[in-house]
Amino acid sequence: MEALTDEQKSKMGGWDELHFNRVMMRSPRLFDVVLPLITKVVAQSELPSHDRQVLILRTCALTGEVYEATHHVLISHAAGLSDDEIQAARTGVGLSPIHQLLARAAEELVSDFTVSDETWKALADHYSATELMEVVGLVGAYTTMAMLTRALGIQLEDEETMKSFIALRQYV
Repeated sequence: MEALTDEQKSKMGGWDELHFNRVMMRSPRLFDVVLPLITKVVAQSELPSHDRQVLILRTCALTGEVYEATHHVLISHAAGLSDDEIQAARTGVGLSPIHQLLARAAEELVSDFTVSDETWKALADHYSATELMEVVGLVGAYTTMAMLTRALGIQLEDEETMKSFIALRQYV
C-alpha cells in the first residue's frame, strides 16, 4: 500500500495499519463519512455488547463479508462471547431467544431492507426506541461495510496486527 502523509496518519488516530482505513483514505471525503458512522453505531451504541456482536456477526455472514467478520470474532471474544456463541451468531442456529430475535431482524433487513411487524413488536418488548434504531443502523452500517470491503478487495491484516488493534479499541 502507498505511504501515508502525517496528516492522513493523524486522521486515522493510531489505526493507520488497518487495511480498511488505508484503502478508505484514498477518498478522504468517504473516509470522513464512513469512519464516524461506524464509530457511532458500534463504539457509542446503547445496545449491550453481546447483542451488538451477534448482529454484526450475523450481518457479516449474511452478506458474505470476511474482513469485518474476522475482526469481530476477536472483538466478540473480548466481549465475552464463547466460540459456540460466535458460531451460533454466524449461522443463526443455537442462539438464545433474544439473540434469535436479533438474528431474525438482521436476516429481514439484509433480505428485505425492512423489519416485519412481528419482529419489530418482539424487539420492542426488549429494547428502547433508541436501541431499536441502533439495530437497524448497525445492520445497515455493516451491510455498507460488506459492500466496501468486498468491492474494494480489502485484505486482512496479519494475525499479530489484528490482535494489536484489540488493545486500541475503546469498546467491545
